[in-house]
Amino acid sequence: LPDEPRVLAACGRIYLAKREYDEAIVHFSQALAQDQNNPDFLVNLGKAYEGMNDLNAALELAESVAQRFPHNEDAHYLIAKIMSQKREHGKALDAIQEGLAHNPQSAQLNYIAGHEYAALGQFQKAITAYTAALESDGDSFIEAYRHIGNIYYNHLNDNGNAKDNYRKYIKAGGENVEARQILNKIE
Repeated sequence: LPDEPRVLAACGRIYLAKREYDEAIVHFSQALAQDQNNPDFLVNLGKAYEGMNDLNAALELAESVAQRFPHNEDAHYLIAKIMSQKREHGKALDAIQEGLAHNPQSAQLNYIAGHEYAALGQFQKAITAYTAALESDGDSFIEAYRHIGNIYYNHLNDNGNAKDNYRKYIKAGGENVEARQILNKIE
């Protein structure tokens, strides 16, 4: 393979997708040796470390990218994801809010915000965040309908809104069996 940073990073992304994290780390590190300031290479290296469960290394990389490149929503997303894994939901929301300050229409940041608010029992805020994700990119985040339906069904005792969101989820191609079972039960 050519020793070109973009080619090395492309190989790293393939290894990342295949969950071959050691190889991904090698390729992203080689790409970064030639292009040290590329935020995408740094975030992807962080994702590889996260995949290996080295959350501290992943967090350090993501935080450095977020500080140097505040518009990089992937860095804020990775920070939030790691903080959530550590059950530090408040810190996850801080990272999300910082990312949303630079990317207010970010579907992925709004989606993960929904998870964090739900984990904290802030269900109306969770619904608002999931709805924002759907408004920004409904095709990629159809699971948000299911999560909203679950909130209405499990926490807010609102079967009407639960039914509406489960129907939207299934109509959009959602395949979760439990969502279908709940919908059948409340129809």
